[in-house]
Amino acid sequence: MFNIINYPGMWERTILVSSFSKGMGVCGLRLAYIVAHENIMSVLHATAVFYIGAPNTMVQWGIMAALENPDFMEKYRKEFQYRGLASYEIIKNIPNTICGEPESCFFLWLDVRKLGTSSEICDYLLQDAKVAVTAGEMFGPEGKNGIRIVYGSKLDRKYSLNVIRRIRDSLMKHPKNI
Repeated sequence: MFNIINYPGMWERTILVSSFSKGMGVCGLRLAYIVAHENIMSVLHATAVFYIGAPNTMVQWGIMAALENPDFMEKYRKEFQYRGLASYEIIKNIPNTICGEPESCFFLWLDVRKLGTSSEICDYLLQDAKVAVTAGEMFGPEGKNGIRIVYGSKLDRKYSLNVIRRIRDSLMKHPKNI
């Protein structure tokens, strides 16, 4: 596996920015971290204290629990991997859309540009399927053609996959797919 810090002189020039939030499946907790050589960290620390506050108590306790119980995290990693692939299989063949197979996380990205703008499709799905998805515009100009569909917000797998089916069924009968 390639790791830049293994090359001579790179540890002193490398900054790793990562997140417990996504990496451990505790997305609502919003906690990230930086790993770097002490010379870099001293500069970062001097500037960061003006912009970043301490995480709240709930976040600290939640991350500690996740770190102390890696089996718990592995169970959820496997569950979200299953849901991701199952959701992809449900949604991948909707006409006039493009969906890549998920590689990580808890959502699908569906390109809907042939059906309408991402905001139009979000409104359509809310009205027709009674499902809220996120318009790609929320993620900057690169996201303008897509919608984000979360399959990890409910603990119940069956419920989550039924929501994905409702999205599929609704988009299959979209006026541009009839």
